[in-house]
Amino acid sequence: MRSFLLVASLILFSACIETGCLSCDDGNPCTHDSCSENECVHRSLSGPVEGCSGSGGCVEYTCSAGSCILQKTVDCCGNGVCDGGESHETCPMDCGMSCFDGVRNQGEDQVDCGGPCDSCEDPEMNYLKKLSSLRDIWRSSTGNYTVAVRAFNEDRDMKRIKSASLKSYSEADQVRAKLARVEPAPDLDELDRLFNETLALYMLSLRSMIYYADTSRDSHRVDANRILADALDRDRQFVALYNDAVDRYNLISINCLNHELDGGEEGVDCGSICRRPCTEVYNVTKYIVVRSEGSPSNLVLNVSAPAVEYPPYQRVLGSYQHPSPARTEVDDEGNRRYVYDMDLSAYGVEELWLTETVELTRAPRPVRSDAKYFNSVYLLGDDFSETTDDICFRARMLKGNLSDTHDVVDRFLSWIIENVNYELNDEELGAQYCYVHRRGACDEHADLFVSMSRCVGIPARRVTGSLVNASQLRGHAWAEYYDGGWYYIDPSIKKHKQAYILDNKHIATCIGEGISSCGIGYTYTYTSKKPNVRIDERLYLS
Repeated sequence: MRSFLLVASLILFSACIETGCLSCDDGNPCTHDSCSENECVHRSLSGPVEGCSGSGGCVEYTCSAGSCILQKTVDCCGNGVCDGGESHETCPMDCGMSCFDGVRNQGEDQVDCGGPCDSCEDPEMNYLKKLSSLRDIWRSSTGNYTVAVRAFNEDRDMKRIKSASLKSYSEADQVRAKLARVEPAPDLDELDRLFNETLALYMLSLRSMIYYADTSRDSHRVDANRILADALDRDRQFVALYNDAVDRYNLISINCLNHELDGGEEGVDCGSICRRPCTEVYNVTKYIVVRSEGSPSNLVLNVSAPAVEYPPYQRVLGSYQHPSPARTEVDDEGNRRYVYDMDLSAYGVEELWLTETVELTRAPRPVRSDAKYFNSVYLLGDDFSETTDDICFRARMLKGNLSDTHDVVDRFLSWIIENVNYELNDEELGAQYCYVHRRGACDEHADLFVSMSRCVGIPARRVTGSLVNASQLRGHAWAEYYDGGWYYIDPSIKKHKQAYILDNKHIATCIGEGISSCGIGYTYTYTSKKPNVRIDERLYLS
């Protein structure tokens, strides 16, 4: 995060103060001011009037109910400028992607963060970055206005300075609208207040300048200079406070983003000076509807648990099933399956509710060090993590003469990030497909990493589960490799350093299992006509 200092480069107009008798002029061009029986009367005007008229960009000034307002005049989508109330949704060709629109609408993990926007991990630093970006936009506008002011001081062209003032006002108004949609970070609301006051004063100064251009009254020009000086003073306060905040959070980030327990944290990069919590508790519910049509049948249903016991990272604090299963099966890795024995009628329907209360903790590296959880099967290829000749040739080329496991793994991660595009699909396609076509979803990214690792003798496995995303669950898969313990890695994350961070948002459902073993499996017997069995599954988070 960079710091910046503001130079007061806006040019103040030379001004003289108009003097004279008291009048009823309230300085508002949208009122007709008169004196009646020794009292001032201000009658509201509507439409373009002297002092409130003219256009700039896609907007124009006009009076409405006694106020000078901006209104959109034409559809300017396609002019290369995000103006006239346009947004990423209404005019993507001008506005492009927006991380300031207050809407989760372009692949973000949460509102205006994650995905194409800055990470959601550090709200304070993200907020500072957004303020910096918005101020850069505003400073670009003031720079153009300054050029117009210099020209005006030479030629006194009222029409040109009015047009420049209108345009700069419209641009500042857009910045203020974006700022209103950015939620201030904790303890940084003073920055929000100062920036808002700076923009408001700047816009008020421009309005006074527009009045001056329409009326040639020096009092309006004096007001414009005075208010502009106040805006610059607020901006200097904002910059000083902003720089202090950046320095403070940069110091915190040194200890809160290095994946080590070294800065007074309660856990690795969490707690105490690090604002992110070390643990989160979720209730994960799997709701299943089983339908059978055709003839009575006996159905044996195997359902993987919504979450597994996987300390120290993941602990199941409580479990609830309705109805209760016939039995529960647990394998060597801790994967649990609930087995139901159902007698279904010809048109039978059964509902199942499975809920696990899960505690997730930001885990140190390795995620798990118990030797008993190592299995030599993780050196062999399987249906989805194939160890084909071309994948293994690439893996050996990337490994070269490297001997350190973490260095080799980092080579694989870099190659996948640079060469494989993320693309959603409706089925699991495996490592070979991902390697050949250079694309795939999280499953294929994890499978390819596992295949490459196994090709060079590094035990690796896929982990299937869910990712907590903006208070919702979505299916996800990542990988682990073994080097005296199991280390987390998510090759589908396109930011290299974040691929190694196991946060408290990944809920593991199946360790070392493919999707075919991770979901729902069933067998059935029937007496006459073969039934049509349909199974619907949904996940909920609370």
